[in-house]
Amino acid sequence: MPHDKPQLSAPFAFWGWRMKVNRDPVRRRAWWLWRKLCAKQHVKNIRTVTVCRQCGAQPIDFHRDEHVQHPTWRVSNLAGGGAPIRRIDAEIELCVPLCRKCHMDLDGRLADLPRLAPRRILPPKPCEKCGQPAKPLRNGLCVRCDSRRRNPPRYTPEQRREIRAALVRERNKEPWMRAAVSASKLGKPRNKQVVGSGR
Repeated sequence: MPHDKPQLSAPFAFWGWRMKVNRDPVRRRAWWLWRKLCAKQHVKNIRTVTVCRQCGAQPIDFHRDEHVQHPTWRVSNLAGGGAPIRRIDAEIELCVPLCRKCHMDLDGRLADLPRLAPRRILPPKPCEKCGQPAKPLRNGLCVRCDSRRRNPPRYTPEQRREIRAALVRERNKEPWMRAAVSASKLGKPRNKQVVGSGR
């Protein structure tokens, strides 16, 4: 296989390529993103096959007491920073795989959780327009009043009553008109009973 350039030994070729990467910002960025992607995928693959050491659950965290003093040693920080896979594997060997609940229980965060994040249940407040207690309020209004504010009605209550009465009148007329139309289609006079005659 012919080559335009002479073949270099492996270390020299690697460092020559690294020099090209260091000079070109686009290649440097691509190299950095590739390292991060490889490291994250490696940690993800390890997490999928590892279970909690105490309860056997998944997903897991990697616990180590030194992570409090050295947060950059955490496995997620190493993977997000694009650390070498050998460095990540060495840190995983020193860590204990634990699920989130066991990890928080071991750190003492599970006991502090109710104290640090209390759930306050607030009573509903009255709506500014109708006075009904509602929760949540939107701009001081309940859901019903707020939807009326955003979508105002097209008709006043008096116009609605008139429209309803007209619809009822039309509905009451409709059966007689339907019978008349069906009778005229059959060629029979209107005053005779058409439906249910049985003849």
